[in-house]
Amino acid sequence: MSEKQNFTPGTKILIKTNPHEAAEGIIGTVKAYRAGEGFMRCDLVEVEYHSPREGALVVYPFGTFHLGGTAEEMEAAADVLEAQAADLRRLAKEARS
Repeated sequence: MSEKQNFTPGTKILIKTNPHEAAEGIIGTVKAYRAGEGFMRCDLVEVEYHSPREGALVVYPFGTFHLGGTAEEMEAAADVLEAQAADLRRLAKEARS
């Protein structure tokens, strides 16, 4: 059974898709939850994260469908990142030899 997402300010959240910049699959912090304030009254969540392009701390509003935060979603993202890290370690080892 899937867990309910937690949009309480201060909660860590996974940005699954990002309409603002090429920064997906990263963790941000919920700053505010704005029920019904988006297009067609969708709920918005303001998320703070470090932009991978500039390193600046930014805050953008996201529709809830762009975000994940359940344990299952976090574990799936971790699996992807661990596979990428293994590939980078392999490439670094090859570069040394």
